[in-house]
Amino acid sequence: IVGDSHPMLIMSNSSLGQFYARDERYAEAEKVLREAVELSIRLSAGKIYRMQASATLAYALLLQGKFDEGEPVWQEAIDLILERIGKTSPQYDSMSFIRAYAYVLHGHPDADEIVDDFIAFAIKTHGVNDQHFLNLSQRICEAYFEVGNYERGSALIANVMKQVRESPNSNDEELSNVLELESTLASLFIEASYEPEK
Repeated sequence: IVGDSHPMLIMSNSSLGQFYARDERYAEAEKVLREAVELSIRLSAGKIYRMQASATLAYALLLQGKFDEGEPVWQEAIDLILERIGKTSPQYDSMSFIRAYAYVLHGHPDADEIVDDFIAFAIKTHGVNDQHFLNLSQRICEAYFEVGNYERGSALIANVMKQVRESPNSNDEELSNVLELESTLASLFIEASYEPEK
Protein backbone atom coordinates (compact mmCIF):
# COMPACT_ATOMS: atom_id res chain seq x y z
CA ILE A 1 0.00 0.00 0.00
CA VAL A 2 1.35 3.40 -0.99
CA GLY A 3 1.20 5.99 1.81
CA ASP A 4 0.15 9.60 1.40
CA SER A 5 3.81 10.69 1.26
CA HIS A 6 5.07 8.19 -1.30
CA PRO A 7 6.74 9.57 -4.47
CA MET A 8 4.48 7.31 -6.56
CA LEU A 9 1.61 9.63 -5.63
CA ILE A 10 3.29 12.41 -7.62
CA MET A 11 3.19 10.25 -10.75
CA SER A 12 -0.36 9.02 -10.16
CA ASN A 13 -1.71 12.53 -9.47
CA SER A 14 0.15 13.90 -12.50
CA SER A 15 -1.34 11.17 -14.70
CA LEU A 16 -4.83 11.79 -13.31
CA GLY A 17 -4.38 15.53 -13.83
CA GLN A 18 -3.35 14.96 -17.45
CA PHE A 19 -6.46 12.82 -17.97
CA TYR A 20 -8.71 15.53 -16.52
CA ALA A 21 -6.98 18.25 -18.56
CA ARG A 22 -7.35 16.31 -21.83
CA ASP A 23 -11.04 15.92 -20.95
CA GLU A 24 -11.23 19.71 -20.35
CA ARG A 25 -12.03 19.15 -16.68
CA TYR A 26 -9.59 21.86 -15.70
CA ALA A 27 -10.77 22.54 -12.15
CA GLU A 28 -10.43 18.85 -11.26
CA ALA A 29 -7.05 18.74 -12.97
CA GLU A 30 -5.91 21.78 -11.01
CA LYS A 31 -6.78 20.17 -7.67
CA VAL A 32 -4.83 16.94 -8.15
CA LEU A 33 -1.92 18.65 -9.90
CA ARG A 34 -1.52 21.16 -7.07
CA GLU A 35 -1.25 18.15 -4.75
CA ALA A 36 1.36 16.59 -7.04
CA VAL A 37 3.46 19.78 -7.13
CA GLU A 38 3.21 20.29 -3.37
CA LEU A 39 4.19 16.68 -2.73
CA SER A 40 7.17 16.92 -5.08
CA ILE A 41 8.39 19.97 -3.12
CA ARG A 42 7.79 18.35 0.26
CA LEU A 43 9.59 15.13 -0.69
CA SER A 44 12.35 16.88 -2.67
CA ALA A 45 11.47 14.48 -5.47
CA GLY A 46 13.34 14.46 -8.76
CA LYS A 47 12.91 17.49 -11.01
CA ILE A 48 11.42 15.38 -13.77
CA TYR A 49 8.37 14.68 -11.56
CA ARG A 50 8.09 18.37 -10.64
CA MET A 51 8.41 19.36 -14.30
CA GLN A 52 5.60 17.07 -15.45
CA ALA A 53 3.24 18.15 -12.67
CA SER A 54 4.03 21.87 -13.06
CA ALA A 55 3.63 21.77 -16.84
CA THR A 56 0.17 20.22 -16.67
CA LEU A 57 -0.88 22.46 -13.78
CA ALA A 58 0.12 25.52 -15.82
CA TYR A 59 -1.95 24.13 -18.72
CA ALA A 60 -5.00 23.72 -16.47
CA LEU A 61 -4.66 27.18 -14.90
CA LEU A 62 -4.06 29.09 -18.14
CA LEU A 63 -6.95 27.40 -19.92
CA GLN A 64 -9.22 28.50 -17.06
CA GLY A 65 -8.02 32.07 -17.60
CA LYS A 66 -6.20 32.09 -14.24
CA PHE A 67 -3.23 34.02 -15.61
CA ASP A 68 -1.99 35.52 -12.34
CA GLU A 69 -1.70 32.03 -10.86
CA GLY A 70 -0.77 30.25 -14.06
CA GLU A 71 2.11 32.46 -15.21
CA PRO A 72 4.50 31.66 -12.31
CA VAL A 73 3.71 27.94 -12.63
CA TRP A 74 4.22 28.13 -16.41
CA GLN A 75 7.58 29.87 -15.92
CA GLU A 76 8.66 27.25 -13.39
CA ALA A 77 7.75 24.49 -15.84
CA ILE A 78 9.62 26.27 -18.66
CA ASP A 79 12.71 26.69 -16.45
CA LEU A 80 12.66 22.98 -15.58
CA ILE A 81 12.19 22.03 -19.25
CA LEU A 82 15.13 24.24 -20.25
CA GLU A 83 17.27 22.70 -17.51
CA ARG A 84 16.31 19.08 -18.18
CA ILE A 85 15.55 18.90 -21.92
CA GLY A 86 16.27 22.13 -23.79
CA LYS A 87 14.64 24.84 -25.86
CA THR A 88 14.24 22.74 -29.01
CA SER A 89 12.23 20.02 -27.25
CA PRO A 90 8.59 19.21 -28.06
CA GLN A 91 7.76 19.97 -24.42
CA TYR A 92 9.01 23.55 -24.80
CA ASP A 93 6.99 23.94 -28.01
CA SER A 94 3.85 22.59 -26.34
CA MET A 95 4.17 24.87 -23.31
CA SER A 96 4.74 27.93 -25.51
CA PHE A 97 1.75 27.02 -27.65
CA ILE A 98 -0.58 26.40 -24.70
CA ARG A 99 0.26 29.81 -23.26
CA ALA A 100 -0.45 31.57 -26.57
CA TYR A 101 -3.62 29.53 -27.16
CA ALA A 102 -5.01 30.24 -23.68
CA TYR A 103 -4.32 33.98 -23.96
CA VAL A 104 -6.19 34.11 -27.27
CA LEU A 105 -9.16 32.09 -26.00
CA HIS A 106 -9.62 34.40 -23.03
CA GLY A 107 -9.12 37.62 -24.98
CA HIS A 108 -6.13 38.68 -22.91
CA PRO A 109 -4.71 42.07 -24.01
CA ASP A 110 -1.22 40.52 -24.36
CA ALA A 111 -2.46 37.68 -26.59
CA ASP A 112 -1.21 39.06 -29.92
CA GLU A 113 2.28 39.76 -28.57
CA ILE A 114 2.55 36.29 -27.03
CA VAL A 115 1.32 34.65 -30.25
CA ASP A 116 3.82 36.64 -32.32
CA ASP A 117 6.65 35.54 -30.00
CA PHE A 118 5.55 31.91 -30.28
CA ILE A 119 5.32 32.04 -34.09
CA ALA A 120 8.70 33.79 -34.46
CA PHE A 121 10.46 31.35 -32.15
CA ALA A 122 8.89 28.28 -33.78
CA ILE A 123 9.90 29.42 -37.27
CA LYS A 124 13.43 30.26 -36.13
CA THR A 125 13.81 26.91 -34.35
CA HIS A 126 12.03 24.48 -36.67
CA GLY A 127 11.48 26.35 -39.91
CA VAL A 128 8.20 27.34 -41.49
CA ASN A 129 7.84 23.92 -43.17
CA ASP A 130 7.50 21.97 -39.93
CA GLN A 131 4.14 20.17 -39.95
CA HIS A 132 3.72 20.36 -36.18
CA PHE A 133 4.21 24.14 -36.34
CA LEU A 134 1.60 24.42 -39.11
CA ASN A 135 -0.89 22.42 -37.03
CA LEU A 136 -0.33 24.64 -33.99
CA SER A 137 -0.65 27.79 -36.12
CA GLN A 138 -3.99 26.50 -37.41
CA ARG A 139 -5.23 25.89 -33.86
CA ILE A 140 -4.31 29.44 -32.84
CA CYS A 141 -6.11 30.76 -35.92
CA GLU A 142 -9.19 28.75 -34.91
CA ALA A 143 -8.95 30.17 -31.37
CA TYR A 144 -9.01 33.72 -32.77
CA PHE A 145 -12.10 32.81 -34.79
CA GLU A 146 -13.73 31.25 -31.74
CA VAL A 147 -13.53 34.59 -29.89
CA GLY A 148 -14.63 36.59 -32.94
CA ASN A 149 -11.24 38.08 -33.83
CA TYR A 150 -11.50 37.01 -37.47
CA GLU A 151 -9.18 39.64 -38.92
CA ARG A 152 -6.29 38.70 -36.64
CA GLY A 153 -6.81 34.96 -37.10
CA SER A 154 -6.94 35.15 -40.88
CA ALA A 155 -3.93 37.50 -41.06
CA LEU A 156 -1.87 35.16 -38.89
CA ILE A 157 -2.51 32.01 -40.92
CA ALA A 158 -2.23 33.89 -44.23
CA ASN A 159 1.24 35.08 -43.21
CA VAL A 160 2.29 31.54 -42.29
CA MET A 161 0.99 30.16 -45.61
CA LYS A 162 2.78 32.94 -47.51
CA GLN A 163 6.08 32.03 -45.87
CA VAL A 164 5.65 28.35 -46.76
CA ARG A 165 4.90 29.22 -50.39
CA GLU A 166 7.91 31.51 -50.63
CA SER A 167 10.34 29.19 -48.85
CA PRO A 168 12.86 27.63 -51.26
CA ASN A 169 12.82 24.54 -49.03
CA SER A 170 9.11 23.83 -49.50
CA ASN A 171 8.44 20.51 -51.23
CA ASP A 172 5.27 19.31 -52.94
CA GLU A 173 3.88 17.75 -49.78
CA GLU A 174 4.36 20.94 -47.77
CA LEU A 175 2.76 23.03 -50.50
CA SER A 176 -0.12 20.55 -50.46
CA ASN A 177 -0.43 21.15 -46.71
CA VAL A 178 -0.88 24.85 -47.47
CA LEU A 179 -3.80 24.01 -49.76
CA GLU A 180 -5.37 22.04 -46.90
CA LEU A 181 -4.87 25.04 -44.60
CA GLU A 182 -6.54 27.28 -47.18
CA SER A 183 -9.48 24.91 -47.31
CA THR A 184 -9.76 24.93 -43.52
CA LEU A 185 -9.57 28.72 -43.48
CA ALA A 186 -12.32 28.97 -46.11
CA SER A 187 -14.53 26.73 -43.95
CA LEU A 188 -13.90 28.98 -40.95
CA PHE A 189 -14.86 32.03 -43.01
CA ILE A 190 -18.10 30.39 -44.14
CA GLU A 191 -18.97 29.23 -40.64
CA ALA A 192 -18.35 32.70 -39.23
CA SER A 193 -20.00 34.52 -42.18
CA TYR A 194 -16.76 36.48 -42.43
CA GLU A 195 -15.49 37.98 -45.66
CA PRO A 196 -11.83 39.08 -45.49
CA GLU A 197 -10.87 42.38 -47.06
CA LYS A 198 -9.37 42.07 -50.53
